[in-house]
Amino acid sequence: METGVADSAAYYVSGTGTTTLSFQYVIFSGDSSNDLDYVSTNALVENGGTIRDVNCNDAILTLPTPGTAGSLAANKALVIDGIAPIVASVSSTSADGTYDVGSVIPITIAFNDIVIVTGTPQLALSTGGTYLSFDGSDDYAFVSNHSSLQFGTGDFSVSVWFKVDAIGATQQIFCKRGGDGNYEIQVNSAGKLSAWAPGGFSGSTVLTANTWYNVTLTRVNGTSYLYLNGVLEASAGNSGNQNSTNGLSIGRDSYGGESYSGDIDEFAIWNSGLSAVEALALYNGNTSLNLMTNSGNYGSSSNLVLYLRMNDGSGNAAVDATGNGHNATLNNGVAWVNNTTSVNTTSVNYASGSGSTTLTFDYTVAAGQASSDLDYASTTAIDLNGGSITDLVGNVANLILPVPGSPGSLSANKAIVIENLPPAIPDGFSATASNRQIFLSWNQNRERDFYQYLVYGDTVPIPLLL
Repeated sequence: METGVADSAAYYVSGTGTTTLSFQYVIFSGDSSNDLDYVSTNALVENGGTIRDVNCNDAILTLPTPGTAGSLAANKALVIDGIAPIVASVSSTSADGTYDVGSVIPITIAFNDIVIVTGTPQLALSTGGTYLSFDGSDDYAFVSNHSSLQFGTGDFSVSVWFKVDAIGATQQIFCKRGGDGNYEIQVNSAGKLSAWAPGGFSGSTVLTANTWYNVTLTRVNGTSYLYLNGVLEASAGNSGNQNSTNGLSIGRDSYGGESYSGDIDEFAIWNSGLSAVEALALYNGNTSLNLMTNSGNYGSSSNLVLYLRMNDGSGNAAVDATGNGHNATLNNGVAWVNNTTSVNTTSVNYASGSGSTTLTFDYTVAAGQASSDLDYASTTAIDLNGGSITDLVGNVANLILPVPGSPGSLSANKAIVIENLPPAIPDGFSATASNRQIFLSWNQNRERDFYQYLVYGDTVPIPLLL
C-alpha cells in the first residue's frame, strides 16, 4: 500500500473458494495518504502462498494501474492520517515587557494540525529566575569592600544557595579574607562545610554533588552558628573582629585560589545575627524566599546590607537588590543559567483552543516568581495531567517542545520579564529644613522597572499625597 514515506502491507484474511479475496490493512503511526491505493500493478504477491483456480491454474495477479478505472483509488476515497501532530512554536499574545504579581500572560502553543483537548493539560514555566554557574577554573564574582560589609565584633549573617558539581577538592563558595578578620564558607576536600567567622569550624554532613543546599552563617553575641538547610550543623565561640579590607569574592578565595565548580544563587548579608527559626525560614522547604520582605518566621529584611537575587539573567554584574550598590561584577565567563528545578517551576493550566491549531495556557504571575526572559522549563514541559491532546482522528500529539531559548521557543519569540521585587528604599536620603519648608533628596533609583516614589505628609492614618 502507498502510505507515504514508508509503504505498508495489507494481509490476506479471507475469501478462498470465492471470487473475492479480502486483505486487511492496519494503519501504523506515520502512515499517510490522501487517496489510498496500492503501490503498483504488481503490488499483489503470493508471499510463499498460492492463488489458483479450482483447476490449479495460477491466477494472473496484475492489478489495474493505480488511479485508473478498477483501482482502489478509483473505486474508494480513503484518506489515511497516521501522522501525529507536532508543536510548531510557542509564543504569547502579551506584548514584550515587564510584568508583576497578578498579571495574566496567555502562553500559546501552535501545532501543525488541528488538535482536540480533553481534561486540563498543564505547561511548566521556569519562574525561579536565574542563577550563576562557575566552571571551577578561573571565573568568579566580586563585590568591592565597603564599611557596611565589615562588622567588627558585632553580629552579622550570610546566607547562600549552592550546588557543587563534584566532591574531592577544596572549593570556596565565598570568601572575604585579608586584614583584620575574615568570613567565608567552603566545601572542603572531605565534602563537608568549613566556615570562618573569623575563627574556623566545620560541619559533619557529607554533601552530595549536584544537589541544591542552603547554608547560613550567623554570629550572635560572640558565637558563630552554621546552618545547613535550616538545621544547625556546627557552632563555635567567635568574638574576633570582622574588618577584612579585601572585597568579597564569590566562587574562589580572596587570593584567586580554591576555585568553585558549580552553581550559586540568592546571596545575602545582614548586619544582624539571624535566629535559628529564621535560618529555617530561609530554607523554606527547599524553596528560595524573597528576603526583601518579612515572611513568617523571617523578620530581618530591614537589616539586609547586600542581597544578590541573581535573577538578572544577563550582563556582567549581579545587582544588589537592597539599593546599597554592592553589585557583584562577573569575571572570566561566569554564566547565567535559567533555574528550572521542579521547585522553581510553575504549572500553568490549559485555557482554550481545542478544535484549532493553537492551544492557550493562561499564566497568572504570583508572588516570589521571577524571570529575565520567560520560557518553559524543558522540552517535555507539557504534562497531560490525566487529559489528552490528539488530532481529529485520534492520533496522540507529539508534545516535544523546541529547546528553551532556541528558535520557536517562548523566549526566542517573546521578551517577557517577570519582576516581583519592590523598589529599593531611597539611597542617600536626606531631609533639610529651611524657611518653614522641608527639602527631601535621595540618589537616583536605577532599577530597570522603577517608576516613581510617592511622598505622603501629615500625622493622620490616611495622609495626603504631597
